[in-house]
Amino acid sequence: MLFRSKELKLNYTEPQIEVPINNGVQIEDIVGNFAQSSTTPTFIPRKLVESIVLDTTNSTIYYYDNKNNIWRHTIIRNGINYYGNGRDGIVNLDGVNTYSFATLTGTTYSLTASIFATTFVLQPTITLKTEGYLIRCTTSFENKGTITHNGGNGGDAIYGNWGVGGVGAVSVEVGGGGAGGTGGISGTPAPDGVSEPSGLGGIGGNGGSAAVAAGAGGVPIPSFQAFTNGFSVETMLDRNVTTLSLYGGGSGGGGGGSASSGSSAAPGGGGAGGGGIIYIASNTITNSGTIQVKGGYGGQGYGGGGAGGGGAGGAVILINEINKYTNTGTIDMSGGSGGFSGGIGNLYQFNP
Repeated sequence: MLFRSKELKLNYTEPQIEVPINNGVQIEDIVGNFAQSSTTPTFIPRKLVESIVLDTTNSTIYYYDNKNNIWRHTIIRNGINYYGNGRDGIVNLDGVNTYSFATLTGTTYSLTASIFATTFVLQPTITLKTEGYLIRCTTSFENKGTITHNGGNGGDAIYGNWGVGGVGAVSVEVGGGGAGGTGGISGTPAPDGVSEPSGLGGIGGNGGSAAVAAGAGGVPIPSFQAFTNGFSVETMLDRNVTTLSLYGGGSGGGGGGSASSGSSAAPGGGGAGGGGIIYIASNTITNSGTIQVKGGYGGQGYGGGGAGGGGAGGAVILINEINKYTNTGTIDMSGGSGGFSGGIGNLYQFNP
């Protein structure tokens, strides 16, 4: 501890409140050690034990950020810290502000790490590519722009060469999409699109048929219908937030079939990649903009070769308090077009 004038200052860094998932810890288990309050504290802590205050009614932990001299809070229920610790503070993505968790090119931000905000705003005309990372806000989330985690388009075939398969949306801390299959050529059947394990998105589109077999679209494993039996956000976060990467988005489209069994003159187009997962957890969620987890478009065949299948739409996961979700914008989980279009993705919404 450091003494300055007559005021006691705490010489410690900001607490990183991250309770391990499903460890049975409840706020009630530690009430005896800390003060309680139903509102945000206003006093300056003079010893470490005073830097944490509990609100058992709303399952809230208030903790003092000594670096910035403000109180922050987080909500924990069922041993899960849904909304993060707010360590990134106020986040305003306006095309001017820069942050350590994202790159900025023109009017487009691309995440390089997950966001742990107190309040988050994406301004109109601004795009945010989540790139496999998640967004957690202790207070509020507002989207006025465009948030994307889409699958890549399949490549068009040319004379003597098939179309390459589109890449699926990348997986880092949340799941991505399956890759598309390459187009067929010279009598070789086109590969199937990649199926996403524990897929929360749609089914990839089949490649367009021709003289030689097209690839089939990927299918979520297990199927969406079977997977949702007993599904809950707790099962997704059973041990650590990184387990979200085990749940895939949309599956990839199959490659287009070749129109010739003995020549490379009519190859098929590449199947498209599937859309990924966008994960947003905030006390309040407001969307007046656009959220996209679209599948890519299948590539065109050449000389009569089949088009690649469209990638499937991914999944959007929203976690917020009851009656604190407003959507006047668009949530686009559509599959891409192609030989056969990819299936539509899914929206999951939870109230802890």
